[in-house]
Amino acid sequence: MSTKEMVDHLQIKEYFDVFATPDRVPTAKPHPDHINTALEMMGLHGEKWGENREARVLYVGDAEVDVQSAELCEFQFFICFVRQ
Repeated sequence: MSTKEMVDHLQIKEYFDVFATPDRVPTAKPHPDHINTALEMMGLHGEKWGENREARVLYVGDAEVDVQSAELCEFQFFICFVRQ
C-alpha cells in the first residue's frame, strides 16, 4: 500500500505537514535524501535547521531501513510494524 493510500485509509492526513514519497525523491532509504526533501518542504533545512534537530523531528517508520535512516540523521524515531 502506498503512503497516500495508507494515510487516506487511516484518515490521518491532517496530522502531517508534508510527505516525501518515492515520486519526489529518487534515492532509496536509508539514504537521507527523503528526509532532507521533507525538511526543505517545511522550510527547516540549512541555517534554519540548527543544532537542536533531534528535538524537533520524530521519524516514523515501519521497517528496519527506517531505523537506519533515522539513525543516520540522528533523529528520534518511532517504529511501527504493521501486520499485512
